[in-house]
Amino acid sequence: MPKKRLLLLLKPFDLRQTNAHSQITNPQTLQMLHHLENRCKEHMNTIKFCQNILQQKPVDWEPILRNNLSQPICNVDLVITVGGDGTLLQASHFMDDSVPVVGVNSDPTQIEEVEQFSNEFDANRSTGHLCAATVNNFQQVLDDILEVVSHKLLSTYALNDILIAHPCPATLSRFSFNSTASGSTAAMLSAGGFPMPILSQDLQYMVREPISLEQLLYIETTWFSKEGMIYIDGSHVCYSVQNGDTIEISSKAQF
Repeated sequence: MPKKRLLLLLKPFDLRQTNAHSQITNPQTLQMLHHLENRCKEHMNTIKFCQNILQQKPVDWEPILRNNLSQPICNVDLVITVGGDGTLLQASHFMDDSVPVVGVNSDPTQIEEVEQFSNEFDANRSTGHLCAATVNNFQQVLDDILEVVSHKLLSTYALNDILIAHPCPATLSRFSFNSTASGSTAAMLSAGGFPMPILSQDLQYMVREPISLEQLLYIETTWFSKEGMIYIDGSHVCYSVQNGDTIEISSKAQF
């Protein structure tokens, strides 16, 4: 399965340092400048944090400043905005609803800070109503979204059986499946299974070592070998799977 392509859209925030601080004597003004500098640092730290997380994921990603965004966003599987609601809203005007977008609030408001400076200046930071993540939960939110984005519904339905195995018969596979009522009287029965009523909606499956038989309406499992194949009703229709892929099998497939 090819790597997912992500666009990391960044809010520009560069508070340039000057020598003006040494000429300012008003404590309130100095405190406000320090607050703005801190906001800049928080934003830049969040960008670095998000980039470090993305470097650990099996995805291709490209960062771009939102000020440099001039063309429609296309050919990507996910857009991640780092900033506030404004950055996410700007991204939305350059894309259609076929591409998911998640916002990371890079500088969320700190209640205790607002209370401390309420009588001196507005210490509010980014509200981020539209942002689903901060540095505290970005990795979990990203993993959840990548799992959904990586979901692929196979166009072929199984009528008789499904086998999941390594393409090389000499290599150990972690599991193999056979399913449906009609398939239960063929390969499944010869492997030690039991016949099922032809109208049954249950799924019967067998793990090679050890053998375990159950009846289920839904099966979810993860492939742990380096490579593998899904064979549907024989060897003519097949799909490849890789280490870490999750496979879902349901008897409720729509024909």
